Amino acid sequence: MACISVLAASVVLTFVLSVALLLFATEPVYGQANIDNSLADKQKIGTDNILYPTDVRILFSNVQNIPLHQQFVTLGNNNSDTSHGTQNNINVAIANPDYTLPDTYSTLRVGQNFRINSTTLQNTPEGLYTKADVTLMPIASPLPVNKKISDIDPESDLIQHTPVLHLGSYQGNIHNFIIPQAIHPGYYLLYTSLHYPSLAMTLVYSTLLRIVEADG
Repeated sequence: MACISVLAASVVLTFVLSVALLLFATEPVYGQANIDNSLADKQKIGTDNILYPTDVRILFSNVQNIPLHQQFVTLGNNNSDTSHGTQNNINVAIANPDYTLPDTYSTLRVGQNFRINSTTLQNTPEGLYTKADVTLMPIASPLPVNKKISDIDPESDLIQHTPVLHLGSYQGNIHNFIIPQAIHPGYYLLYTSLHYPSLAMTLVYSTLLRIVEADG
């Protein structure tokens, strides 16, 4: 009888200890050094002067907007009065491997107003562009019906020997533009080039547009 009592007491004690261990169990702690981000960046890549890509968008009067996608980073002295596609001082262009034209596009009418918003979060002189150029490049052929834009390459179907249509330049974060009355309806690539002369660099953003007659 005494053996049974001892066994029962042992079982009860084991149960109580198991419950106590569960109650007081602690999660492992991740020890992270509280290092300033700028110091960490310098340690990793040698500088904390990091340029984050700007969010560039077309703003329409109906409050809708579409993003432009970063396509190239061009390096060289290309902060001149000429527009995208006509500079002759670019040393090299770095293509964005993740760039692709979207399968949808926006339609603008001849004479329609729109805005380009290129607000930047940078607050250092090196991180601010000094000028933005906005241009149009006409595509030669109409887009095929029932085919995704990602399945074709309209960027290689350009009208040769046609000058780039320079819609204008601006300084700051936002500017108003208008589709010229003399422009022919069709499909166009819209480029916005942000110039960083202190870095000898330009960020080039683009998207696809369809332009129709004023009453289209």
